[in-house]
Amino acid sequence: MAMAMDAFGSVFGEAKPPVTIRMRPVLFHAHAHAHTDDVSQLCLLATDLHSHAWDRSLFLSDIDDLRDDVGIGGSCSDFLDYLKSCLSSGEVNLIFPHNGQA
Repeated sequence: MAMAMDAFGSVFGEAKPPVTIRMRPVLFHAHAHAHTDDVSQLCLLATDLHSHAWDRSLFLSDIDDLRDDVGIGGSCSDFLDYLKSCLSSGEVNLIFPHNGQA
């Protein structure tokens, strides 16, 4: 699995905020770290370069849960390829919880 994480590399892009929320453009960076065969993570960072910044680290168990939520079958490596393709598409949208609740 560490090889799949290493193969992810890095993705930079601009996410689109919801139309109903007036925000500055948000830039993001996603990159993978394979520390060992047992500890790998996908790091996601986003900022409007003004006053807001977000970060999230997804470990392999989180990535498996996300794959199940999305409903994509296949290996974790296939899902990471799919995720990288989506993040590279130029169609990344931000979704915020309604009324500030997760």
